[in-house]
Amino acid sequence: MNFEILIQDESHKSRTKQGMGKDAGEPNALLQFMIAAAGRSKHVLLGTATPMQTQVDDLWDQLKILHQGDGRFVLGNDFSPWHYPEQVVPVVTGKEKIDDIETAWRYVRSPLPPLESSNESDFRRVIHEVRGELGLKPRDFDTAAAVVSLPRAVRDDLEDLMDSERANMGFFQRHNPIVRHVVLRKRKVLEDAGILQRVGVDLHPNQEKSRDPNTFAVLFQQRALRINEAFENAYEAARAFGRAYGRRVGGGGFMKTW
Repeated sequence: MNFEILIQDESHKSRTKQGMGKDAGEPNALLQFMIAAAGRSKHVLLGTATPMQTQVDDLWDQLKILHQGDGRFVLGNDFSPWHYPEQVVPVVTGKEKIDDIETAWRYVRSPLPPLESSNESDFRRVIHEVRGELGLKPRDFDTAAAVVSLPRAVRDDLEDLMDSERANMGFFQRHNPIVRHVVLRKRKVLEDAGILQRVGVDLHPNQEKSRDPNTFAVLFQQRALRINEAFENAYEAARAFGRAYGRRVGGGGFMKTW
């Protein structure tokens, strides 16, 4: 069966199995199904408020789904570095900068960015030059051509583009498959646009802006909501259990966010 459009909500549940067992690193049943179904779909839309559960690499489970079928333009051909998060995450986050034009070209040529993926005029001009020189059609997102096959002037323009920065972000921080295919919407943005109704409480209070600092001190400890003694005792019991369990089972315990 083929699908015109495939939509999955809570898509973070389609993920690679974690842990140390024999199935660790393998896609769970839902991810296997979504990859197969996406390969038979014309359009795929994934929705989740939890795209990454434990580490940034989890996002690639979502990208793998989008990459199937006609979506091969998402991560590029099988030899593209974008398939390997351990290799590209430092580049995307800006921890590593690619200075060599030949290495950078490997990241650019597959998938080759579409012109409409950015409103930067210099980006659109250079990518238009590259596509024109290589004789690529608008829906071509891959080329095996080496960077030396481009005219010297175009290579110089491409190198200048890759050295450019906007808002303290390098080229590959601004232009990559994550930026092109992941849409981030925070609640405040949706509230300001009138799409979501505003909540009745301030989720992130600020003591300096509080109307009553005395009330703030009673209700909050820094930015955390105070709890009563019963809750505190329950949390301490849970922490004690976690420590005891961790001594019995290596690495066991509760994940905490405070």
